[in-house]
Amino acid sequence: MQAAQTLMAERGIDGSRVKMAAICSVCAEPFTRQVRGFTESLAAMEA
Repeated sequence: MQAAQTLMAERGIDGSRVKMAAICSVCAEPFTRQVRGFTESLAAMEA
């Protein structure tokens, strides 16, 4: 993860635009929460 963020920073891309989360395949609510939160974070960066 750190390597990807470093490469992004070298190219002028905000490293917080990439995330990794461990969520089990049957955990629909945590998955939904994670995606919703990440989408909101990306939208805030665009504003």
